[in-house]
Amino acid sequence: MALCNTVVPIKSNDGTVSYKAQSQDEEALVNAAAKLNMMLISKDTITAEICFNGSKFWYELLDILEFTSDRKRMSVVVKEGETGKILLLSKGADEALLPRACPGQQIQRYLEAVEMYSQLGLRTLCLGWRDLKENEYKEWSKNFQKASCSLDNREFKIAEVCNSLEQDLQILGVTAIEDRLQDGVPETIKLLRNAGINVWMLTGDKQNTAIQIGLLCNLITSGPNSQLLSISGKTEEDVLRSLERALFIMKNTSETKGLAFVLDGWALELILKHSKESFTRLAMLSKTAICCRMTPLQKAQVYLLLFIIVFNLPFDLYINP
Repeated sequence: MALCNTVVPIKSNDGTVSYKAQSQDEEALVNAAAKLNMMLISKDTITAEICFNGSKFWYELLDILEFTSDRKRMSVVVKEGETGKILLLSKGADEALLPRACPGQQIQRYLEAVEMYSQLGLRTLCLGWRDLKENEYKEWSKNFQKASCSLDNREFKIAEVCNSLEQDLQILGVTAIEDRLQDGVPETIKLLRNAGINVWMLTGDKQNTAIQIGLLCNLITSGPNSQLLSISGKTEEDVLRSLERALFIMKNTSETKGLAFVLDGWALELILKHSKESFTRLAMLSKTAICCRMTPLQKAQVYLLLFIIVFNLPFDLYINP
């Protein structure tokens, strides 16, 4: 938590350390590590220094394998100053990290922890690491530099090289962070819904986390007249069948205020490819929707589709962003 990040520590005149980060999640994790006596005290583009129980350790920062919405993880390669040992430190979504665990680990216990935390509306990350042999790292580094300098399909090539290194990880555990609602959000959403304004949630969070947040902010309710329709499945046929089922229920329900549907990014990708017309009809009937595990591109796709629907524009204008 203290090293695998893009956080910048800032030391004040009185010696206290604060952190500047683009991601609030990263800042929270670094602060949590500091409270566990693993404090990041200095960092630049080359080295980082950690204070653990009063002893200082420095690390050479060799490479950063950046987070992307497709990879859903980030990693750093560091070299211990004292021993010269090279380490790969990784963090990311459970579906991006746990399949990369080395054989023999109790993965189920981490999946259960992720499920428990997401039921509480918390955002989760999994942490992992492994040793790298010097020859292995040198060979990988050459490929990484080559991919980074490529003029054709650069992002794809970098992702492929990163993927080759992020394997056989020792899973360390699962973190959970509460993303607190701002004051007045539940009241505001309730007023919007009472005024007849349809509200959709587009988020990158896991489904259970998104549903819990939807309940907390009055986007959806858990009353007897409420129903949350899940559009999901393990296969393309299952997803499209659940879409038609949700559309049938919407069409045949006289009062749809208590109805909402939830789908994830994988289901949306299949639907926009194979059944955009049915999804459009569902969108026109729905007062509320939760779209979870969305990439930035998918959020843009949903926004554009809703824009066309609301303003009754020709669907010829719909081009995947």
